[in-house]
Amino acid sequence: PTFRLAWILARAHIPRRIGTASRVYSVLFNERISMRRSVSALHEVEYNLAMVKGLCGTGESWLPEIFIDDEEKNGASENLENLGLNSRRFAVIHPGSGGSARNWPVSYFSTLADAVLSRMGMKVLVTGGPGEEELVSEMTSLMSSTPVTVIGGFGIRELAAVLQNARLLVTNSTGPMHLATAVGTPVVAIFCPTVGCSPGRWGPLGNGNAVLMPDVVACKKCTGEKCVYYDCMERVSVDSVLGAVKSLLTH
Repeated sequence: PTFRLAWILARAHIPRRIGTASRVYSVLFNERISMRRSVSALHEVEYNLAMVKGLCGTGESWLPEIFIDDEEKNGASENLENLGLNSRRFAVIHPGSGGSARNWPVSYFSTLADAVLSRMGMKVLVTGGPGEEELVSEMTSLMSSTPVTVIGGFGIRELAAVLQNARLLVTNSTGPMHLATAVGTPVVAIFCPTVGCSPGRWGPLGNGNAVLMPDVVACKKCTGEKCVYYDCMERVSVDSVLGAVKSLLTH
């Protein structure tokens, strides 16, 4: 927690105050856990479970799971019908990431979507969060075919229910990636080489997913155009991502 919250908890004499041991104000916690998230040695889920292990244990499985009820399933079916999509006959492409990490080029997503539509006989649903209208518009304008698009039209659980009906999701490191794995939908995720954004810490959990990264030296922080590998995300080819898509669809 922040210093302010840690101070309030200490002043309130909360009997068990659990926090990391690496901060100057860690003395305000009476139970300190040694971890340095900056090195990304563990998955974020494992870091968080380590904080609460002393309270409730970790359970038999720590894989994320979202349970979609019948009402939500019916709602997803209605949404898909309105969009002209059939269950398990479409792929979802989410080209944004909210700015948390470097993204795969928009033009590459466009080429990939065209390939999925023309070569695989599947429709493509392109999704975007609030504020990503321009991004999605740019992607679709570069396509030779016409995908279905939804921008900010789904709530979190609505999107999860829709993803449960998809054959797979292709995306950057972003929230919908975790929603897809939580409902059992295969993911092709494209990650940048920054250590703090590594798939080891933020990647999709479970089996049946694919992670692609540029083959460059890992960096602590993106320095923009000063970096000799500034074109790093362009080094993940469309063919390599398309190959991962084909592999997941056949398995």
